[in-house]
Amino acid sequence: MTQVPALQIETLVMDVVHSGGASRILDQVTLQIAPGEIVGLVGESGSGKSMTAYAIGRLLPLACQIVSGSIRVAGHDIAALTDRSLQALRGAEIAYIFQEPMTALAPTRRVGKQLVDVLIRHTGLTHTAARDRAIALLADVHITDPARVFAAWPHELSGGMRQRILIAMAFSCEPTLIVADEPTTALDVTVQAQVLALLKQLARQKGTAVLLISHDMGVIRQICQRLYVMHRGRIVEQADTETVIQAPRHPYAQRLLSCLPERMALVTEKRT
Repeated sequence: MTQVPALQIETLVMDVVHSGGASRILDQVTLQIAPGEIVGLVGESGSGKSMTAYAIGRLLPLACQIVSGSIRVAGHDIAALTDRSLQALRGAEIAYIFQEPMTALAPTRRVGKQLVDVLIRHTGLTHTAARDRAIALLADVHITDPARVFAAWPHELSGGMRQRILIAMAFSCEPTLIVADEPTTALDVTVQAQVLALLKQLARQKGTAVLLISHDMGVIRQICQRLYVMHRGRIVEQADTETVIQAPRHPYAQRLLSCLPERMALVTEKRT
C-alpha cells in the first residue's frame, strides 16, 4: 500500500492583490514530506518561505489569493475544507511552531491553561485528564519542574523555556505535520542546539513530519534529511541536505551558500 504523504503541495500559485493589481508571490511551488520526515525550506527573506507555511494551514492575509495548485495534509485537500473542518484540522493534524517565543504565548493566560485548552478542544479529554497530560508533555520537553511551569505566566519564563512549551503544545495532539517557521531565531546558540535536538527527538518518537523553515544552513543541516531551496517564490533546487550543501547546482543556491559565514565550516567539517 502506498503511504499517503504527510504534506503534498502541487504546483501552488499564489498572488497578493493590491491597488495596482496583483503580484505573484508563489509560483508553481511543489514539495512533499513523508510521515516522520524532517524537511528544510531555505531561502532569503522575501523568497516565499513563510507564505508557503501560512498557506498550508490557510492562515493567509485577505490580500493573498491562491490562483491554482493544491495543498494536501494527510490526504485532506486544504482548499476544499469548510472553515469548521479546517479549524478541527489545525492543532489535530497541522501544528505550528513560530519564530518568536516571547510573543507566541498569550500573555494574559497561564501556561497550563493554554495547553489544557488545546488538549480539550482536539482530544475530548476531561479537564483533569488534560491537566495531567499537559504536565506530562512539559516533562517530555525536558522541563525539570513541570508543575511549576504549568502554573506560571509566560512573562515569568525565559525564551528557551517558552519555546519548549510551544514545542510541547505543537506535539500535544500528535499531529501529522508540524510547520516550524524559524523556531530558533530568537535563541542563543546553546539553547538553539537543545531545542533542535528536542524537536528531532520528538519527531522520531511520534512519527510526525516536520517542515523546518530557516535561513540558517547550520540549523537545517543538524536535523533535516532533505532540503528545498526557494527563490522569488519558486523552488529552484531540492535534494538531500548534504548534497545541496556540498554541491549545489542552481546558481541561486550556490550564491546563497557562498554568502553564509558558516559555509566554509560546514564543508570543512564534512571533509575532515
